[in-house]
Amino acid sequence: MKKLLTTFQGDFWFIDESAARLGTQLRKVVALKGSKPVFPIRLSKEGVRIIGALRRSGQFIFVIVKRVNQETIKAFLRHLKRFKGKGRLYIAWDGDGSHTAHSVRQLASKQGIHLIQQAPYSPETQPVEEIWRQLKAYLANWVFEDIPHLIQTIERFFSERQNRFDIEVVNYFS
Repeated sequence: MKKLLTTFQGDFWFIDESAARLGTQLRKVVALKGSKPVFPIRLSKEGVRIIGALRRSGQFIFVIVKRVNQETIKAFLRHLKRFKGKGRLYIAWDGDGSHTAHSVRQLASKQGIHLIQQAPYSPETQPVEEIWRQLKAYLANWVFEDIPHLIQTIERFFSERQNRFDIEVVNYFS
């Protein structure tokens, strides 16, 4: 894959999904020495899923959905293709069932999207995982009122970074 990325001139994207929940994810907090910090939390498994695509250049596109399935993946691929415009589009992603579904592969073929399946259980070869790590750190210690508040906070995270991340994707394959 590293040789492919360094010599390849096409439009190459990495796609992955992540979950964000209403439940508070506690991380380190700042408190006076010797005091016991008291922090309000929310316990909930309710949340949203984020489908994200990282371009080799660092540009990032995402959608927030209720669940990830074949239909949401196909809608995301159409969205990505419209964003990219004419020409071939190459996508590297894992072997999730929604990625390998016949209808998804069929749509990709019709749209000029070439799918490259990464090795199973290898998040270390998926640069989008770094974005999810940063997002989870950003969302830590928040107490979300409801789903719209969670979505607004996720959108703010990406907006503050102007949907760009300085991630050298080639380094994921050394």
